[in-house]
Amino acid sequence: MFRPSDSKLPPATIPGAPDIAQLTSDLTGDFKSLSGSLANINDASSAAAALPAITALSGKLDGMKALVDKMPEAGKTKIMELIKSNLGEVENHFAKLVWIPGVADKIKPAVDGVIGKLASLGGLPVPQTSNVSSELASTFSSITETLSGIKDAASAQAALPKLREINDKLSDSKQMVAGLSGSGRSTLNTLLQTALGKLKELADKVLAVAGAGDKVKPVLESIMSKLSGLAA
Repeated sequence: MFRPSDSKLPPATIPGAPDIAQLTSDLTGDFKSLSGSLANINDASSAAAALPAITALSGKLDGMKALVDKMPEAGKTKIMELIKSNLGEVENHFAKLVWIPGVADKIKPAVDGVIGKLASLGGLPVPQTSNVSSELASTFSSITETLSGIKDAASAQAALPKLREINDKLSDSKQMVAGLSGSGRSTLNTLLQTALGKLKELADKVLAVAGAGDKVKPVLESIMSKLSGLAA
């Protein structure tokens, strides 16, 4: 005898419903592909070579979003768990790459787009580790460039406005770092400690320059103190 309930198929067999197993497999492959692309990057040239694959993945994720939206809640939860377990590792890896000269310029917009789409697929907030890392990498680069130009009292005086600007900007960095995940802060801590070692050598040389050290010492000590605090 026909009963109305017989016409209701389970969610997984509803005509046109996404295949959860296939989507999970595809997404796992996408993470593997993205990780592989990032692993091959060690300079600006290899970053440029990786860009086509990253861009292609971004387009693929657009189509996947429409499928995930049609999933039953159980399927969406499975996708969220998969993304949550993989996204942090990708984000932390990219956070390291942005310290390599020229890499961020080549691929950051594309990778940011992919990371944002993956977070959206999983209903997760967009991670910020690579953005904070990129900001700090840029800050270190700016400090290094500014200090490298100090050769005497006159160049030290000319560098003061830029150093003060950097010092003021670093006041906001502590809050940004505090908002990261535990693994994100750990990744950033390692990066900062490595960069600080090199920067301290340069700062000591500048402070030893006759007529220059006294001019920049107060602001430079403040900068180094703030950076050390971020790396603690």
